Formats: sequence, structure tokens, C-alpha cells
Amino acid sequence: MVENDVLKSAYNHSDRNHSLWRDGVQNILTVTGAADVWDNPKSKKKHLNSQAREIQKRLVDITYQNCHAEFENSKKHSQYSQLHPIYRTKPEYLDKVKDPRHRTTITKLRTHSHCLQTETGNYTKNEEGERNFKCPNCKSEKNETVTHFLWECAWEKIQTLRSNLLQILPINTTDHCKRTKAILNLDFLCSEKITQRIYSLLHKMYKIREKTSRKPKVIIKPPIFSLYSLTFFLAFFPNFYQFKD
Repeated sequence: MVENDVLKSAYNHSDRNHSLWRDGVQNILTVTGAADVWDNPKSKKKHLNSQAREIQKRLVDITYQNCHAEFENSKKHSQYSQLHPIYRTKPEYLDKVKDPRHRTTITKLRTHSHCLQTETGNYTKNEEGERNFKCPNCKSEKNETVTHFLWECAWEKIQTLRSNLLQILPINTTDHCKRTKAILNLDFLCSEKITQRIYSLLHKMYKIREKTSRKPKVIIKPPIFSLYSLTFFLAFFPNFYQFKD
């Protein structure tokens, strides 16, 4: 096959010139515990044909383990596990919350892909060169977490929406963390109409916060003199040759 011819040519070239391709193959074989395949040149082809699937399986397992370890040690996973039970099942809100805009908002808050300072602070620094996670909308000096934004922030723009939300939220607790867990996991019982109303208010609160986090668009206006000059030239151009004659 043409593919085998290309691989053979690449292998022969690497064997003569010690290219990075050769080093990469050696590294893969070493990582997967098959370094003897490379070290024994007389049986390279035989070993590769018999162990190709096993090497591929080991590579998949190693990649999965590395990704899993990186995920377990990540900041987002630690934050997520504090608010959500780690189940391998489909979250209920994906089916029960009908409006796709509301589902998007819940997903952003659940997965910490939101515009709150605990997330955006990872990518920006203050004047002192430090990361800032403090809430920019109130003077509490607390980190702007999801719980703080929903129940604690004294920002005037969301106070009315929060009051309306608390009036219809069927959760008998004053613990803000439990409220956050309940509303993000849809861990309460009420009619469908009230459920949609709850997440409508939550969506409006988040959209207000999202607007303040957006940078204003810079509109570049052409100089006024250039506009006047262009207008004068366009008006004068049809009669230009008449003046020239």
C-alpha cells in the first residue's frame, strides 16, 4: 500500500539522519514498555506486527490516566465538586428547564465558565500584578463566587430580582451554599410554571452581570476634516475638467 511505502521511506530516512520522528517512536515504545522492540533490530517488523494493538491500548490508557489526574487536580473540578454531586447521569435541568437560554446560564454557572471574578480573575491581574477574585460590584471584599453573586452581593441592580427569586424559591433553608446547590442541581419540588420562573429570574440576574463584564466596543471614527475634504472633492470632481480648460 502507498501508506506503508510512505512509512517505510520515513523510517529509513529517520534511521539514517536521526530525525525527531525516530526519537518520537522510541519515546512511545519506551513509555508503553515496549522498548525491546526498538532495541532488537532483527525482529522489529515481527514485534511491531504482533504488539501494535497492545501498544495502542497502552497509549490510550496512559492518556486517559493523565487526563483524569489533571482533571482531578484542577481548580474547576474542586469548585464543581463542592456544589454538585458527582454522578455519571444526565442532570435533570437539561430536560426540565425548557428555555435554552436558561439552560445555557445554568450550565455556565455549574461548569464555572461564567463571567464572575473567580473565573475571569484567573486571566487578568490588578495594578500590583496579582490576580484579583474580589467582587467588583459591592464593598464586602469577598470573592465573587457563584454563591456570593446569587445571595450575598449587595449590588443594587440585582437586588429586586433576588427578592423576587427568594419569594418563590421553595427551599426552607437560610444556608446560602445549600441554596446554590439546590438551584443549580434543580433539587426542589414545585410546579413547572414556578420552575421556569425561577430560572428566568436567575437568567436575568446573570445577564445583568454579564453586561458589566463586557468591554465597550471601540468605534474608530474618521477625522472630520477628511470627511469634509472627501465631500468637497466629490462635489468638485465633475466640474474639474471645465476649470482646467
